Amino acid sequence: MKDYLQKILALCTENQLSMFNRMYPNGPDKNQIKRAIQQVEQTLKVFNCKNQKLREENKESKQCIEILTTENNKLKKEINYLKEDLKESNIKITNLSTPSAIESANINASLQKLAALEAVGVDNWEYYDEAMNNIGE
Repeated sequence: MKDYLQKILALCTENQLSMFNRMYPNGPDKNQIKRAIQQVEQTLKVFNCKNQKLREENKESKQCIEILTTENNKLKKEINYLKEDLKESNIKITNLSTPSAIESANINASLQKLAALEAVGVDNWEYYDEAMNNIGE
């Protein structure tokens, strides 16, 4: 029995051994060995239960980390797609706004030309040059 006690004490943590040594500072005598074995076994049982729970929690944590990592990677990809879409949209907006500005300038120039022609009463091309000189006045 004493050998068995030594074997199970080898499985104990430092904290558990310290507690055992406080309870039995000179080691258990023959009458105390059976009780000491029961106490150590009970301590190890509790320790094993806690250890098992921690393993399960660790496993769950790892699964959560894997899920979160996968979701994080999906979100990163989605963000990259959205950034690309935004770049393309900005390019389209720039392309759309530039021709509009040029077109608007051309329309304004044509309107000025028409207004100048109407202002001098041009009904033939005889006064065209005079009308063009009046543009911008």
